[in-house]
Amino acid sequence: MTKVLFLDIDGVVLPGRAYMLPNQTKGVVTVFDPCAVSMINKACEKQDRKIVLHTSWIRTGFWRIGVDGPGDVHEHCIAQGINPNLFHEDAYCNRDIHWRYDRVAEWLARHPEVTDFCIVDDEPDPDDRFVGHLINTDFDEGITMKNFRRLLDGTAPVKRGY
Repeated sequence: MTKVLFLDIDGVVLPGRAYMLPNQTKGVVTVFDPCAVSMINKACEKQDRKIVLHTSWIRTGFWRIGVDGPGDVHEHCIAQGINPNLFHEDAYCNRDIHWRYDRVAEWLARHPEVTDFCIVDDEPDPDDRFVGHLINTDFDEGITMKNFRRLLDGTAPVKRGY
């Protein structure tokens, strides 16, 4: 049985409140909220989940996958405290697919061994394809204790946008 957590960055581990951190970078905000990172790590460790990045960061020219840009998203996540052992061996959704939930669907189609997954994202799923799998966060707050508890007990909301 393979369990996966699809992780967005902005609005989850890099919420609006993290813009206020004293060591925050200028121009492009990149310093993650350490409490949010800890919650993601703990949830994945407790549930034996592997992380797959479906964030829009994988689509921008600022970040790279492999060697084709100035900074690797996976490596940056590790530098910000996400446990490197928690990443799935196929840690990225397809960056050539524009819409995030289409990227998740395509990744899942390539990985039929995944029997359990959740998505943590601040963007709602307008098509409700992932009802019961999606935990929506608030961009300004990021992952909260309420979201964390839902991750742990498997009670992802049944309605979009909550």
